[in-house]
Amino acid sequence: MVWEAHAGRQPLRGDKGSGLENPFQRLANGSKQVSRLTAVQNRMGHSMVVQRLVNPPNNPPINGVRGGTLNGDGVPTESHLTTPHGGNNLIGTVPGNSIIKGWPYVQSVNASGAWVRFHLVNQQLGGLGNQNNLVPTSQATNHQSAWKAFETKCKNHDNKNRAIHVSVDVTYPGANIGAFAGTRAANEHFYPTNITAAAHYWDSKNSVWKLADTANITPFPLLPPANGTQTDLRNQSGNWLATNLVASKIGNKEANAMVTAFQTNGAIDQYMANSIEPTQESQLLDAVESYIVVDLEKSISDTATIHILNGVYHV
Repeated sequence: MVWEAHAGRQPLRGDKGSGLENPFQRLANGSKQVSRLTAVQNRMGHSMVVQRLVNPPNNPPINGVRGGTLNGDGVPTESHLTTPHGGNNLIGTVPGNSIIKGWPYVQSVNASGAWVRFHLVNQQLGGLGNQNNLVPTSQATNHQSAWKAFETKCKNHDNKNRAIHVSVDVTYPGANIGAFAGTRAANEHFYPTNITAAAHYWDSKNSVWKLADTANITPFPLLPPANGTQTDLRNQSGNWLATNLVASKIGNKEANAMVTAFQTNGAIDQYMANSIEPTQESQLLDAVESYIVVDLEKSISDTATIHILNGVYHV
């Protein structure tokens, strides 16, 4: 068990009889809006897992409190934070030089550009950039719309100086006993297969915690890249682009047009320049998908989506 309390205070446990709205029911019901990433994951057969979350304390603490749990492999299975009402006195930190479990392998295969050390509890709320609150995930996971929406709601309550309680649970695959050290198989149990979160804010008028939002995401893609091999899409033939990027058949004329689109200052660069996505990988995906859907009236393949978001395909 790993606990940290500020100003000498002990972490506060949740009250089973608090009458809080049940976040698990909302998570079980799921969202009516399914992101494209989630749709791809579902087609690939990845299941969602809901774990227990830590309830808020009876009342907001005088000083902010952090807490959490590490499993036997030394990775966080739960991380939570509770801020005081009237102003958050917790200060979050960036990952910096933190070497967390599973990160050396990501670095060894030159994938640290497409992968990040992911804050379970957001830095702005006071989440720390250390092993207790970081897990390795892809850039795509870090910028999933469902997760960003969850964090935005948390920040909005925090900006209004409301007390907020955030709890994040993490699921991992089992360790591959007998795998050779330094291989992906030996590191896969450090990479989450599911991240579940719930946030409550303090309603001071009624002196009660209210559910602000929930999130349930499958890190995407699920496994770290097997190697750092990359493919520059600007240097590929029309046949290669058609075979690897487009889910349905296209003719030679369309395939050759794709070659032109990927050249410097071509259609792909123009789509990227207009993209509002936060990372280079997601901007490229936005551009490639826009070109295939708008210009070719076709659809992008799931494999291409995974490779672009994972940094395997680039320009």
